[in-house]
Amino acid sequence: ILGGHTGEGKTTAALHIVRAIVCEEDFLEWTGAGGRALFLDAEQGLRTVQRRLRETRLDTSELVDYIRVPEGLSLDSDPRHVAEVARVLEAGDYGLVVIDPLYKLHTGDSNAEREAVDLMKRLDGWREALGFALLLPVHCRKPVPGTKFSIHDLFGSSAYVRGAEVVLGLQRVSDGYARLHFLKDRDGDLPIHTAWGLLFDREEGFRRDPNEGRKPTALDKVRELLADDPELSTAQLVEITGYAERTVRKAVSDLGDEEPEE
Repeated sequence: ILGGHTGEGKTTAALHIVRAIVCEEDFLEWTGAGGRALFLDAEQGLRTVQRRLRETRLDTSELVDYIRVPEGLSLDSDPRHVAEVARVLEAGDYGLVVIDPLYKLHTGDSNAEREAVDLMKRLDGWREALGFALLLPVHCRKPVPGTKFSIHDLFGSSAYVRGAEVVLGLQRVSDGYARLHFLKDRDGDLPIHTAWGLLFDREEGFRRDPNEGRKPTALDKVRELLADDPELSTAQLVEITGYAERTVRKAVSDLGDEEPEE
């Protein structure tokens, strides 16, 4: 599961993961194993899809099937939807399946435990029977100022994350910069309860920040604090960081001057 707030890069990151796998390329610290992929999109508009496929250079790939279902699916209540998804999965011989977003796969209450368990059981059944990896982008609840990003921010019943092998969170810090949070890993291979700083641009996608680990500057510290709580005042930033007010004000000004993402 890959969680994140609306517009913070979940779908874009998922497409870069798709590209890395089908093209056997690198993504962050991993290399794709090859194979075919299905991207079942229940949310994005046609123009957005076309642009993102071009940006990830997947628009001409014969290894990726991209299916839009903007009205969503009713995998909890409509046998026709269940049968059609099963038919596509069985025919595709996919190594990776992305279904985006999770909440639009059913018509029930996303917070209902029983409905979440039943949906995940159906998805896991297909995954086990057909041998593909499953990636589910998930929206997050409205952030609470002053709290750190956690697994509890992911929208819907806890049954969704409880059954997942891996849970990641993508958090936009500023234009061109994000944090990838490692929230759960059943096998224990990932650095749980830590986060990687990620650089982003439309040409190269996401990549690890080469400066991560160096002593943070005032700009770095203020950026991080404002990402967690955008309502912090200058006086509060001065008190938390211990920097002079002039230093804090310059950092805030520099953040405002950072080039926005198109």
